Amino acid sequence: MLQNDDILKPSALDLPEQSEDVCTPASPADGTPSEPDPDGDEELDRLRAELAELRAELASREEAMQRMNEECAEFAELYPERSLASLPDEVWQGVRAGLPLAASVAFAEAKQRRRDALAAEINDRNRAASSGGVGGNAADYFSPAEVRAMSAAEVRANYAKIMDSMKLWN
Repeated sequence: MLQNDDILKPSALDLPEQSEDVCTPASPADGTPSEPDPDGDEELDRLRAELAELRAELASREEAMQRMNEECAEFAELYPERSLASLPDEVWQGVRAGLPLAASVAFAEAKQRRRDALAAEINDRNRAASSGGVGGNAADYFSPAEVRAMSAAEVRANYAKIMDSMKLWN
């Protein structure tokens, strides 16, 4: 009985070896030698060529399946916590471009880390150049009513901020 893996192997097809005597037409029943059929020879050559193409295609598919199995095993070893379904499209584009699966994952992760670092750098630069939030910091400004409500200890603790706030009370 054939297994799933055996279906792709050419040996599982149990095709007879190619030989001229297998493909030559038999003599008619009356024993007279038959005339060679030129159309039959052409068709036979065409079928042989088609069979050779199919065998080559089968061998290349078998090789691709073997390579895919090896790449999946390597991915599972390097990334045991990740599933193939969780991979972004960017990884699969790399695989379609010819990169091995694990290399495509590593390349996509490196690109993502670079994008994150660049975004953090831009955010830091913008934060340094910013004059602050729109609402301002509530602890940096005290209204006259807030200062009147403070105890003497709170006024002493916030004296510099109160003096800055007084400039804006006009």
